Parts: sequence; C-alpha cells; structure tokens
Amino acid sequence: FYITSNKISSSLFKPNNKEIRKYKNYKSHEIKEIKKVKTKTIQNLEKIKKIDFVKIDVEGAELEILRGMGDKLNDVIGVEIESQYIERYLGSPLFNEVHNFLLKNKFELYLVNNETWLKTDKFNSISNHKLVWGDFLYFKKTEILFNDDIPVDKRNDNLNRLIYMLIFYKFYDESNFIVKEYSEKYKLSSESQRVLLDFIDLNIESNIIIFLKKFFKLIFAFIIYSTSFFTSYRKAGSLYFKKSFSEFFLILSNIFKFSDK
Repeated sequence: FYITSNKISSSLFKPNNKEIRKYKNYKSHEIKEIKKVKTKTIQNLEKIKKIDFVKIDVEGAELEILRGMGDKLNDVIGVEIESQYIERYLGSPLFNEVHNFLLKNKFELYLVNNETWLKTDKFNSISNHKLVWGDFLYFKKTEILFNDDIPVDKRNDNLNRLIYMLIFYKFYDESNFIVKEYSEKYKLSSESQRVLLDFIDLNIESNIIIFLKKFFKLIFAFIIYSTSFFTSYRKAGSLYFKKSFSEFFLILSNIFKFSDK
C-alpha cells in the first residue's frame, strides 16, 4: 500500500509519476511510506450477506473491489464510484473498463461529477481544464429489478429501495416517473403508490427554502472568512467562503433559468 504525502491519494497502486508530474499538484502523490497489507474480497466476507448500495473511492482499485464482490453484486441496486480518465496510478483501470464492467452487470449511468486539474498558471474564470477523474452514480436497470419472473413482494421491495436511493440523490422527476410507470404495469395498490408519491413530494424543497438556506450559509461563510482573515485558518476560511459564494449563485442561476432542458 503506497502512502502518499496527501494521505487521501494513497493507493494499492503505485503513483504514475510520469503522468502526474504534468500537473501542479503532483507533490501530493509523492510516496512517503510503503506498507504490506492483507486484503479480502467482499465475496469471502461472511458477515456481509446482502448489499443494497455500495460507494467506492479507493484511488484506482475500484474495479478490483467490484470484481471481488462476486455474486453479491447481483443484489446491489446502486453504485457510487470514483474512476480515472488518466492513469494516475500504474496499471490501475481507467473509466472505460469500470463503466463497461458495470454495464455488463446491468447497471446504467445516472450522474457524473468530473474533476479537472491545472497544469500551469495560465487560466481565467472561464478556462477549461483537462479531465482527470470523476464520481459516477449508477443504478440497476429497472427491467432487471422489476422482471416479471421476480416474486411480487421482492419486486415491490426493489421499487421501494430504488425510490429511496433516487430521492437521496435528488432524482425527483425520475422517481415520480418510475412509480407511475411501475403502477401502470404491475397494478401497484393505490395506497402503496400514494405513500411513495407523498414521500417524493415530502423531500422536494421549495425554491424559496433552498434560496434562504444558501443565502444564510453565504452570510455565515463571510463571517467565518472575516474572523479567520488574520489567523492561520485564513486559507480554510477563504475556501469555505468561495464554495458558499459559488453554491449561492449556482442556485440563483438554476432558479431563474429559461428552460428545463
């Protein structure tokens, strides 16, 4: 196990210095210590019987974990996983491999949050930077979860679990569509349908509430930044303020956009 100067960049794979040195933050991947560790596959962990959702962020070893789940992957409904576009670690699988593995196991991609890195100081506020890695969210295809061969109780349970997970990731319209489509095909009881649709509605905050939350967070962030300006926490305060500032105006842009496309 390669422990790097920035410990969250540590990995079972050796950092690829030839590639990483192209970027400004390459020093965070400098190896500080090497340890031997014993690993086990999830398939062979007897305490883990069934998995509904899995979140994997292990700096290049994500595909190894997925493969090591074996048949237990069949029960998984959702996967949030980090994957690389460049070979940050020698021999580590890239996004295409991970994506194709999940497609073969009947998952489909729902959401992507990409990360880009800088190579030089030549940039401005509208610059684009090269993709390095991303966080990807997958859910099992509904035709697998709601297969006609699955017992009714199991099928309904899959529906409930899928809706809860989708709501957690704010897929309100998708949840609403799936409940109504499922109800039409499988004659879900009106009571069960109402409970799920009410659950979706309960979790959708109004734009006014969202605006106020982000506004007060921005005010709070400004106070934090002001009080930390002359301390050793100045950088952390500045980053928190910038993030809150960005979130506030992103919310504004979403509220006043001209189209839902």
